[in-house]
Amino acid sequence: AVLVSVLRGELGVTYDLKSIEGEFNAYDSRPRFIHGMLQGRGGTCVSMPVLYAAIGRRLGYPIKLVLAPNHMFCR
Repeated sequence: AVLVSVLRGELGVTYDLKSIEGEFNAYDSRPRFIHGMLQGRGGTCVSMPVLYAAIGRRLGYPIKLVLAPNHMFCR
């Protein structure tokens, strides 16, 4: 919870709601990959757990990525 709180509050990592509205745009990869979040656009349920897991694992947290139908999250 602290990891997500710091990433959201201090670094501005948020969910990009605009990326799930409308049709899929394959020309813009920013919402689906880490570089989009780091540039300030926000992420999705595919990119945000990857960032959380990468940072958490470097901190020594036992984080796993979990796949669910049309969703991904950290455990």
